[in-house]
Amino acid sequence: MATSNNFTIIRLILAMMVIYSHSYAVTGHPEPTMLGRSFGNLAVHGFFVLSGFLITESYLRSGDLQSFAIKRFFRIIPALVPAHFFAAFLFNYFAGYASNPYPGLKNGPLWTLPWEGLMYTSIGIFGVLQILDRKIITSCLALGMLLVFTKIGTRNDSVEIIAPLMLLFVTGSFIRLSQDYLNLRKFGIASAVVLALLFMPVLSDHAWKILHRLPWAWGPSLDFYQFRFFPYILAFSFFMIFLARHFFYSIKIDVDLSYGVYIFGWPIQQSAVAIIKSHGFSLHPLLLFAISVFLTTVIAAASWFFVERPMIQLGHRLVSKTKHGDKSISHSINIAPREIISHECPHT
Repeated sequence: MATSNNFTIIRLILAMMVIYSHSYAVTGHPEPTMLGRSFGNLAVHGFFVLSGFLITESYLRSGDLQSFAIKRFFRIIPALVPAHFFAAFLFNYFAGYASNPYPGLKNGPLWTLPWEGLMYTSIGIFGVLQILDRKIITSCLALGMLLVFTKIGTRNDSVEIIAPLMLLFVTGSFIRLSQDYLNLRKFGIASAVVLALLFMPVLSDHAWKILHRLPWAWGPSLDFYQFRFFPYILAFSFFMIFLARHFFYSIKIDVDLSYGVYIFGWPIQQSAVAIIKSHGFSLHPLLLFAISVFLTTVIAAASWFFVERPMIQLGHRLVSKTKHGDKSISHSINIAPREIISHECPHT
């Protein structure tokens, strides 16, 4: 099946969606929604799907835990260190953003990184145990779905926030391991139809009317929001991989700013709000979005050219030295560094 490579551009769009969504939150407005979720939450979901796919691919390419861990470390940590100090400096300078509508949070988006790190670790463990296999991952996905189903009526963060991230990552991994057995372009198109039926106002209303006549399909305590959780996980995952890998055309870019946008965006937005408020003015969310996108993109570009890309290349050189006898790895590093870098997935 013909493949495309839209991973980099899609990750950048997702990072911009986080900035857009937070432009409303940090100015005290409700965040805009899509598919029943805020733009920021939906973007994080997209990151976890792509990460599940790409991190699984990364381990399969690496072939061993040491190489996998080196590449993960040099992709994540080098840019995260300056981002931490940058956010801490601004947070302290503006007194914890105490006068902002959303005070007291140093760098909001970073809460997702430990959870993604946990999933990276799981992929490494599965690889070492030689169970990074389509059937095993399918079983894990089914078990995860079953465990969530037993708690689906429970309103808590574990069910509503963390469980979807885990399931989306595992689904992305499942798709990567199953891509030789599935027509992912057809699945992607079908998933778009499913998402429309589940979430588009007019279509979802009709779907609900039909499903509501089948009480045996969910039982007396499962409403439509809860029912569509499971098809959403699968349909959204297949749709994201369809856009990234099996869409009808590719938009390839060599500069990956998405990680920088994600980890630097929040302190820039909060600082902009603090500065404007100190002069007695307020920012419209769209104006803040425009300002923060410009400033964040500049800083993200500096992060990419001076920190991220050199560190990624250093990581691959270290891997090459540890596998100096493996001609295939040496060839891939020397001949196609851009292709390797374009497949690195640093975040959610």
